[in-house]
Amino acid sequence: MITKAFMFKDSFLVACFKSSIPALFKLLVVVGMLLSANLMAQESQNETEITAIISLYQKAVNENQYEAAGNYAEDIAKKYIVQKDSKKAISYYLKSLENHKKTDNFTAIVLIDRSLGNVYRKSGDYNAAIKFYSEGLELVNNYKELAPKIYTDLNYKILIDLSRAYKAQAKFQEEIKTLEEAVQIASQLGIRSLYNCYKSLNLACKAINCDQSTVYQDNYEKYQRMMFSQKEEVLTTVIKESTKKLDYAKTMIETAKVTIDSLQYINAMNELEQLQKENKEREQQRAGAEKASKLQKKNADAIKIIILSIIGFFIFLIFLPKKNILPQIVSKLFIFLSVILLIEFILVLVEPKVEEFADNAILYKYLINILLALVLFPLDNYLVNVFMKRVRQEKDKKD
Repeated sequence: MITKAFMFKDSFLVACFKSSIPALFKLLVVVGMLLSANLMAQESQNETEITAIISLYQKAVNENQYEAAGNYAEDIAKKYIVQKDSKKAISYYLKSLENHKKTDNFTAIVLIDRSLGNVYRKSGDYNAAIKFYSEGLELVNNYKELAPKIYTDLNYKILIDLSRAYKAQAKFQEEIKTLEEAVQIASQLGIRSLYNCYKSLNLACKAINCDQSTVYQDNYEKYQRMMFSQKEEVLTTVIKESTKKLDYAKTMIETAKVTIDSLQYINAMNELEQLQKENKEREQQRAGAEKASKLQKKNADAIKIIILSIIGFFIFLIFLPKKNILPQIVSKLFIFLSVILLIEFILVLVEPKVEEFADNAILYKYLINILLALVLFPLDNYLVNVFMKRVRQEKDKKD
């Protein structure tokens, strides 16, 4: 099948390049065909692996090896997740759940419940997702005294996933209630977990303008500062330890020089170079952590400037044509640059959502960005026509 695909690809490419199709379209065809061939090869390899694991799963079921059967079914489901086949993934996750329930392996059952919830949530069946998340939470709470460490970690993760399902349904009250439960557990997991909880709580509260808005905002900013400070403190401690090792290495070098021990001198020099390199990298990491906290403030100011620029563009369209201040070529250029600015601003805003939707698939991100870019020409053409129409009207009035 793969060989035929490549033969079709080669013949199609030859036909394209012999035709009179524009160069840009030819390039797009080449890229598309290469991506398609790569995807087909990966899909074929995955199908082969899935067939092998299904055979092991059937053997385990026939021999009543329920734990092994549950593990094999889970592996098959994960393969289908990679292929974006939600229905088959759900089917094998359910088979895995059925086999693990026969062995009372509560940890495996909770993990499968969470996986099923995630698949249903991503496929848009939020009620089914909430059902499996709730079953997982109930089971974790029943066994929390037997496995406190597992309880803390899994309970927090499932609560976060459950809050995302409520958010997708715009059930912000339920989302806030779930996140407040997660906060109680997050305090045992560290600053990052608390930061993530209050970040989501802050957004959910703003969506419905709840009474706790100020509290959530303050805690979000507090744990954000603590997170960056903690990272800086860790890097500072590591740098101090590296400095001590560096001083020791320098002492070893001096000793090696005095004793004329060439081997010891060479080893000490190598260690010194390595430690200097590591120390420099950690200094750069600490500087990066400091810049990250400042960058957030700069981004807010940059958004204000961009919004003001776009407002200035509309003021230009309203007032300047009447006064005929700039030459038409300059005015058209100004409109074009303003449209580019607007499109670029939209791309920056939707980039996180594009990455989430595309799930880091390069082809999808590429196609979405092309669709956004195609808006540029008709929008620019429309605005120029509007502008020129008003210029002609003003000119006609003067004549």
